[in-house]
Amino acid sequence: MHRPITIAFEGGEGSGKDSVIEDVKKHLEECGLTVKVVREPGGCQVAEQLREIMLHEDMCGVAELFLLMSARAQLHEELSKELDGVDILIKNRSFISSLVYQGAVRGIGIYKVAELVSLFSDYFDKLDYSILMDVDAVEGLSRAKGRAALDRIESAGLEFHKNVNKSYRELFEMQALGNIMGKKHIIDANKSYDEVKESTIDLVCKMIAENK
Repeated sequence: MHRPITIAFEGGEGSGKDSVIEDVKKHLEECGLTVKVVREPGGCQVAEQLREIMLHEDMCGVAELFLLMSARAQLHEELSKELDGVDILIKNRSFISSLVYQGAVRGIGIYKVAELVSLFSDYFDKLDYSILMDVDAVEGLSRAKGRAALDRIESAGLEFHKNVNKSYRELFEMQALGNIMGKKHIIDANKSYDEVKESTIDLVCKMIAENK
């Protein structure tokens, strides 16, 4: 079976991933490509239930990590039956989020989480590319507060989110771990939405051209 080009979108709260992904998908479909979008955690019934637990119940970082990995494994199992004929698979978050949130910010360790990902690589989707929507924490939280009530992660406080965004930037600038993250790119998500959308669509089109 043909494996689709797989692109993960990452970023802190309020970075605009949802809106940009929607516009990227629309553009690619207008170009005649078949696109599937999934979110992590989530994307299937079991994973969505685990997502609700993670977002609304207090738990330690290790419990978060294994709950999230369980959700990803189930999504991968179900996705494997749904990708025939799909050209592009776009993931709204991936295991990269756990490298940041649980590995760096919760203190488990980036390399420990990366080792877990590598050990169970057959149960997670292989990434060809990863895109960081890099937004200032203050700006991102302001956007998040304006759209809906905050969940457990979103309401963790400004310092937590500053640490998240700093850890994302450091991770995407590292030379290591590229083997599991695919080719890494950073988009400045502090700019106007139209600028961000245009830059991201242009980047994704270049990624696709690389694979022709």
